[in-house]
Amino acid sequence: GGRIVYFFFEIMVFRIGGVRLIQVLQTLIITGIILLTAQIIMKNIGERNILQLPVIYILSFAMYGTFALFCAADGIYWYTSSVLYVWPFLPFLLGILINMQNQVKRRWINLAYMFLMFLAAFSQEQVAVLIIVYSVLDFSFELLLKKEKLEIALHGMIGACVGGGLEILAPGNFNRASNAMYSEFSNYNIIQKIKYNFPKLLEINIGDYNWIFIIILSVVLVEVCLQFEKKVFHRMVPVIWALILGIIYGRFNTIPEKITLCIKIVWCILFTTILILYFIKNSSWKMLALLIGGLCSQGMMLVIPSISVRSCLPFMFVLHIVSLNAMIEFGKIEKYKKLSILIMMCIGLYGIVNFSYILHGYWVNYETQQMNHYKLLEASYQKLETKEKSEIVLYKLLDDKFANIMQYREGYDYMIYWICKYYEIPENINFIWRDSLYWCEKNTK
Repeated sequence: GGRIVYFFFEIMVFRIGGVRLIQVLQTLIITGIILLTAQIIMKNIGERNILQLPVIYILSFAMYGTFALFCAADGIYWYTSSVLYVWPFLPFLLGILINMQNQVKRRWINLAYMFLMFLAAFSQEQVAVLIIVYSVLDFSFELLLKKEKLEIALHGMIGACVGGGLEILAPGNFNRASNAMYSEFSNYNIIQKIKYNFPKLLEINIGDYNWIFIIILSVVLVEVCLQFEKKVFHRMVPVIWALILGIIYGRFNTIPEKITLCIKIVWCILFTTILILYFIKNSSWKMLALLIGGLCSQGMMLVIPSISVRSCLPFMFVLHIVSLNAMIEFGKIEKYKKLSILIMMCIGLYGIVNFSYILHGYWVNYETQQMNHYKLLEASYQKLETKEKSEIVLYKLLDDKFANIMQYREGYDYMIYWICKYYEIPENINFIWRDSLYWCEKNTK
């Protein structure tokens, strides 16, 4: 497989410091990604107002808080997924910032940028495509339009293409794709594959679970339209509001699937087209390269056999960056300043509330998770002392929403193998799952 670099990092972290160390590293990496996002936006828009800087940092943290629970549980708080889909953004964004700040031609900076792009792309398939497309476009824009940083852009493209190529072309990827469970999909032609995957791809990106974030993106799209001088873009604003109302209505009411699909398709076309034209108008080439790279990271999934919610994570991080960039630009227009402040406050408030909600849910489950963890450790130690258990009693979580996969849920029996593998306990051990309320009542007696 091509995911060896970040799996190596994960395995070493677990071996050295266990879950506690990976929690610390995860916190530092996500904080780094948020701070780098703010730095990139400040550099891109040329913001020097000392009063504006804290707003950009706060909004960057708030945008992270807008991740929907379903997406966060499947992609961020599940460490194996986060290592592949989230961690590569640290070297990627650091590389972009180095590129943007580099004003002097120095060979070591070029090599550092190349290494960071290589490290970021040698991670996971969607991330690899995003970074390859970004670096190729960045080099192309430098070549065709500015020619100011052609050398460093070339180094970045080489690093991304080599790292991403090793990831995508790894033999293990083809072996997995040819698995018997995907045989039916493999027999489809290209049109059938796209037709099969397109509704699923729309659902993971702009599905019902993510409807509030879609409203946020729609509000950003209205801000973008108002920044154009041409009236045709201003006339798009009522259309966007109508689409928002359609999405909200479809979230709480049953409407024909074809109508829902049409609304989502029209929204996607408008959002993509207007943003691309906006970044071209502003000569914001790095934002444009990021957006197109993010779109390609999702487009590639039209022809792959398996699509999961976490697959949208790379694009979500890109959307955070480009949306925040557009919001800050909108706030610089004097006649829209009050409206901009109101929108920023609403988004900031939602980000804090949503993040707190998710944090509280995981905190409620924490004690049960720790109890199960120590029981499994005990079973592992007893195995070493040749006092193997025939069964082990574990407890269900208080709220399954705040967890990715639990073995006691229907369809997840296969997790027994991985639990036994991780804790090094016999695979024939019998798991008895008791209701969490039973454990709570027992401890209050």
